[in-house]
Amino acid sequence: MKIPKLLMFLVSLFTAASIYAQSPQAIPYQAVARDINGSVLANQSIALRITLIDSNVNSIDYQETHLVTTNSLGLFTLNIGEGTSVTGTLAGIYWPISGNEHVQVEMDPSGGMNYVDMGINKLNSVPFALHANTSSDNKWNQNANNIYNNNIGGVGIGTATPNGKLHVSGNGFPMLNVEGSSPIGTWFSLGNTSTGGQWFNEIATGSGNGEGPGKLLFTKGTGPNGTAGTIMAFDHASGNVGIGTNTPSAKLDVNGMGFFRNNPGGFVAGGGTGIKISTENNQGNIFGYDYSSFTPIDLILQGEGANVGIGTHYPESTLHITKPNDATTFTIGGIAKLVNLLHFDYKPQLTKVGIPIFNRS
Repeated sequence: MKIPKLLMFLVSLFTAASIYAQSPQAIPYQAVARDINGSVLANQSIALRITLIDSNVNSIDYQETHLVTTNSLGLFTLNIGEGTSVTGTLAGIYWPISGNEHVQVEMDPSGGMNYVDMGINKLNSVPFALHANTSSDNKWNQNANNIYNNNIGGVGIGTATPNGKLHVSGNGFPMLNVEGSSPIGTWFSLGNTSTGGQWFNEIATGSGNGEGPGKLLFTKGTGPNGTAGTIMAFDHASGNVGIGTNTPSAKLDVNGMGFFRNNPGGFVAGGGTGIKISTENNQGNIFGYDYSSFTPIDLILQGEGANVGIGTHYPESTLHITKPNDATTFTIGGIAKLVNLLHFDYKPQLTKVGIPIFNRS
């Protein structure tokens, strides 16, 4: 039959697309097809092309085609979203952002693909869709480009019983991925918003951490962007860890006092390993102190069959104390030196050796 130049088309829309995945992703659509003279196209196979257009950006969100048969009154019914997809998916439309969605209907009364434009109309929400936007079980809200949760409990990802405001559970890897594409780095903040509360910021590699790329810093401050007072630093290039310093110069660099409590133990292993204690201004001491009262206690150096040297790298007896060119240096021998339990270092430049005895009173 001849395609009319104008078709009178009556459209009735019963509902709008559901925003939530629990509801069917389809829009019921019913219309009566008439020809240019107003006569219904009864008992006729017709082809339809439905297009959803976001008028905000003038782009097609979704397009599909249908082949339907009218009844004796020219009436037909279809579900938008269940046709043959041409572009996109109905489920892929984000309705809160689109907001200004229009529907375009095109028809070929002969059932072919020579579609005639029937017009474009704004897709308005019906009561069900309006309620879905603010329903009692909707815990998510939008503020400009942000979304927020307004429930009084927690949010669970992978768990139905969150034990915190955000609880992520699963057996995949990684469990949580925090990634930033900005050259200033990635920030992760934990804080107490109460008056005087402290914030702790983890600043990953980037110029934003104040120390240049390649470092991971843990800092403290009074806000989520604070960088004052580095608590801990990790230098990716060297593998060094610093406590109280941004520039660790050793595998563990501690700037400040430290305590080992509750009967600590451990060892240093490996060829040529040792423990070096150094301070600035040529001042360095080893003290024995009670950590709670800071009163002096015994300091014991114990090693089975080992010698202790003070002023020498090569102790010759259990305790060997020496200082070059000093007449007061001496060595105290152990069992292996019974004939020389106490002797003085001999140095050619010295004229006298001995032990000075003083009466302190």
